[in-house]
Amino acid sequence: MVALWWKKLALVLVLGTLLLSPAMAAVTDTPPAAAYLGDGCGFMIKNDGSLWAWGNNNNGQLGDGTYINRLVPVLIKDYTDLLGGNLIGISSIDGGYGYTVILRNDGTVWTSGNNDAGQLGQRNRADNAVFTQIPNMSNVARIDAGEGHVLALKVDGTVWSWGDNSFGQLGNGSKALTGEPARVMGVQGIRSIAAGGRHSIATYGMEAYAWGDNLFGQLGDGTYNSSNTPVKVRINEVTDVAAGEYHSLALLEDGTVWAWGGNDYGQLGDGIPNNSLVPVKCGNLRNVKTIAASDRYSLALKYDGTVWAWGYNGNGVLGTGSADNERHPEPVQVKGLYDIKKIYAAPTGCMAIDTYGNVWVWGMNQFGQLGDGTKTDRYSPVPWFPSMAPWWYPATPTPVPATPTPTPTPVPTPVPAPSPGITLLMAAILGAYLIAGRR
Repeated sequence: MVALWWKKLALVLVLGTLLLSPAMAAVTDTPPAAAYLGDGCGFMIKNDGSLWAWGNNNNGQLGDGTYINRLVPVLIKDYTDLLGGNLIGISSIDGGYGYTVILRNDGTVWTSGNNDAGQLGQRNRADNAVFTQIPNMSNVARIDAGEGHVLALKVDGTVWSWGDNSFGQLGNGSKALTGEPARVMGVQGIRSIAAGGRHSIATYGMEAYAWGDNLFGQLGDGTYNSSNTPVKVRINEVTDVAAGEYHSLALLEDGTVWAWGGNDYGQLGDGIPNNSLVPVKCGNLRNVKTIAASDRYSLALKYDGTVWAWGYNGNGVLGTGSADNERHPEPVQVKGLYDIKKIYAAPTGCMAIDTYGNVWVWGMNQFGQLGDGTKTDRYSPVPWFPSMAPWWYPATPTPVPATPTPTPTPVPTPVPAPSPGITLLMAAILGAYLIAGRR
């Protein structure tokens, strides 16, 4: 009878430990990941931390050590690791025409691919088929790549740039090509950045500043004058920005979207295909969470999980179900997408990731970058490598403090998880209670 009593108690202790132990709860946590759909290529970090790439590799932009195009994903190695390990610890990925930039969790920046304008930041102009760290570049919080130039936002709120500077898009006061990072003049306390075709944008507080090419009014200062230093955009209450090839977007605090610059295909979304030197409102969009822009089109993600697109529909990038190559000067809803958490706009295609970890793509598929096993263009969203899903979407990045620093909102102190000792004690008490009740 005594032996049976102790067997019951031991069973309760084991069950209590399994149910209440913090270690067991941690097993179900979703690891962070990152995704990027670029110029004919794609990258994704699986939930095991491994980096995979496929598509166009003519310039070595996949970073796999070759110049071979890939129709199926290849695992990317860390070629600086003497033990031949995988390239891991990546927080975000971006790129431009024929090159790729990655930001690692330690705040370092690595590049591969085309380097004709010094956009790899390696102090030379030689292409590179493996990811290589940019020297003396650390404490980076965010990256954004344009056609041939790169922006990096550091944790101290300063912005650094390198690469093509033919229109002053590096913002360093000159138009000379720069093959290594240099600080953008006159800006500090920056919250977000965006690199367009040949111009750049950044937000300070709730204001926006732009520099570089202004041929179509994409700087938003009311002129056509290009600038190699930041100028203020004629808009306020800005929470985020995005940059296309010749146009710019701003997301305001009230959830509306405003645009300025080139509008030959309706990429400003105001219903009038005329360029604008100052911001104009994008249709009747409301409750917008995130914006994105590329060559001649724009995207918006609403809080209800739907995606909206406007502008040029070449290769079916607007996701309307057709590729009419016509202008759509007002936002239209992308077909078949719901519960979306993130959106990406590439020169010839788009990507969306939903709450379940599924990846959706549409647009040009010349190099197999859409990952459906074909090279057929897709005019509405299709699953991206469904056999390898779920990929999972990135965790929210650490925010860069605005200037001035807002008053922090009090956060309730979380209740700590019980320690193993407390877990065992609770289980013992529960067991004793149950056993006593049996007598």
